Amino acid sequence: MLALKKVNMPEAKSEYMVRMDCFKGLNLSQDQGLVSIEESPNAINVDCSQGTLMRSKGIGEVLFEYNGTEKPVSLLPSSVVRFFEFRESGKQKTGYNNFYFSATDGNLYRFVYNANNDCFDASVVASDVTVGGKYTYFTQYKYLSKDRALLGGDETEPYLYEAQTGTYSRLTGGNLPKMSRTAMHYSRMFGVGDKTHPQRIWFSAPNSYCNFETTQEEGGYIDITDNIGDTIDVLSFFDTLYVFCRYGIVALNTPSQLIDYSVENVFYSDSEIIPGSVCVCGDNIFFATRYGIYEFNGISVRCISTKLRNFFLQNNLATDEVCSVWYAGCYFVSFLSRASEKRGMLIYDCLLDSWQIMDNVFVSALAVLRDNGKEKLVCALDGGRQIGLWGETKNDSAIASVWQSPQNDFGLPATKKRFRELHFIACGSGKIEITLFCDEKSQTREVELFSNKKAYAVKFDIEGACVSFEIKNKNGSNFSILPITFIYTAERELAK
Repeated sequence: MLALKKVNMPEAKSEYMVRMDCFKGLNLSQDQGLVSIEESPNAINVDCSQGTLMRSKGIGEVLFEYNGTEKPVSLLPSSVVRFFEFRESGKQKTGYNNFYFSATDGNLYRFVYNANNDCFDASVVASDVTVGGKYTYFTQYKYLSKDRALLGGDETEPYLYEAQTGTYSRLTGGNLPKMSRTAMHYSRMFGVGDKTHPQRIWFSAPNSYCNFETTQEEGGYIDITDNIGDTIDVLSFFDTLYVFCRYGIVALNTPSQLIDYSVENVFYSDSEIIPGSVCVCGDNIFFATRYGIYEFNGISVRCISTKLRNFFLQNNLATDEVCSVWYAGCYFVSFLSRASEKRGMLIYDCLLDSWQIMDNVFVSALAVLRDNGKEKLVCALDGGRQIGLWGETKNDSAIASVWQSPQNDFGLPATKKRFRELHFIACGSGKIEITLFCDEKSQTREVELFSNKKAYAVKFDIEGACVSFEIKNKNGSNFSILPITFIYTAERELAK
């Protein structure tokens, strides 16, 4: 709340000085007149997580560590479909050696250092067959003390990756279905996304993760009979296997390792659950629908995007080409607005319960890479044609940002206010524009920022009963602004 001067009503003229407590970010759930001036109904590419107003972090150049120094990545030979990280047991140091991606050309790639060019190249992982299709899962497991992974997709045959040899080969036998998602749960491999049987949950034989033969002693399947749509994802979460469908969630429970599974419906959705948005985030699972983003703790579902309610209602989000990840305590999920045809990314900070919206960025794949003790968020951009690192400053492009306050009468509705000055402390690397809106009038001032923090006093001369303000950066410049102090005079309007 604003620290307003306590008065009954102003006399002829009174001068006021009102300071914002902090910048709090987005709030699209209420009428403008009910939202405090610290929150915003229109905040794009800005970060208010520290109480100040800053330009959002950018997506910069990918750098992998090699012999103590960071090296760039060369151009990709094919577009990224999905990223995968393979964690070999007994190895504390991970990084580019364990980072893979499937590509639109049907190959699996890993990054190899090229000494001639002093950079990393995407190199095709060796295979004993000609491959094709797009891999959408890469599920790791251990068999006879060996690290392996089952990989495949709903358009390609399953393959087995061997960490010791660094190669993968096509699997034969075992009634291997084409699936889009898989998950390890206790001693079995589970999979969903079979286009031939869209409501089927496949499971392997115990301790034989590539054997899906349908027998009493080996693998099998369960068909969901409720009208909750096709299966889209499967997750092992604590002691239960959860299967996400287009319009609900089912839990697969078993009291033993035998085939005595029971399926229980745990959530029905009135809006389609968006594939690619389902993500384990700490001790919860987050997922998105066209009406909002939800948190599932294994028992109940809670909407966490109430402050973005109008964003979902106005944008009619598409349900394809969506990806998500959990990184640094935040849930990242990409989106495509059918209303504006704009692409972007939503970022939810769980600790602060705050949201950011990034627009005009096409992110098609996300993954967290653990590179020699550092966690890095790797993004596939522009349909997977290039990759970048979230939060990098090197080669960081300009980001157009805007933050607009709601209208506010500062607790004095029956007064005419003349705004004279705005005071604040800021730093940055370019210029910003500050605009005051009073009733139907507006005034704009341009301010040049410097790398060191500096106090600014910006003069205005505009009057009205209610005020709102807007801050934009010019040419995508970087900025950081502390809460603003308003200086104005207020004159009581007598009843007529």
